[in-house]
Amino acid sequence: QIDPFALMQNEDPDATQIAALIFQDDVQATHSGAAITDANGDVIIEGKAGRGDDFMVGAGGAGTGLPEHVTDNVRNIWEKMCSVFESVRFEWCYDKTGTVWIVQFHTGQSASLGNVIYPGEPLHFEIFEVGRGLEELRPLADKAKHEGFGIVVKGNVGITSHFGDILRRNQIPSRLERA
Repeated sequence: QIDPFALMQNEDPDATQIAALIFQDDVQATHSGAAITDANGDVIIEGKAGRGDDFMVGAGGAGTGLPEHVTDNVRNIWEKMCSVFESVRFEWCYDKTGTVWIVQFHTGQSASLGNVIYPGEPLHFEIFEVGRGLEELRPLADKAKHEGFGIVVKGNVGITSHFGDILRRNQIPSRLERA
């Protein structure tokens, strides 16, 4: 078990970068996932039943669909947030009481649209299998950024996952090919 306060002290010793910490172990999530504002200004909501940590790192797959009442509640939160911040992206949990918990929140619009994670037409694309994990994607994204190639992410993962986050943040032309 990790002490969350020790983790915050280690990650932000000057207490200037991290504004808050939500200890998610007490959230009894029936569904979890992420929502982003896509390149057209529409919402993409993805997730799965249960906890979402494996969804975000590609270990649990993208799920086979969320119940309509869950997506309706997440969409409602997204609309309210966009009315204040314009474009947003966030990770969420939905509990058995019908409460949507926002466990990470960022402002800004995503470049993603459809299966395109980040647009662009590089000379070539390299294939990256989701099963290789995030730790292998990071150096490949750095290499792609310096050498100018794109990445095709293959596997059952969401475009809103950390795989998509890494590629969008690094502006790597990329797309998703689900299994």
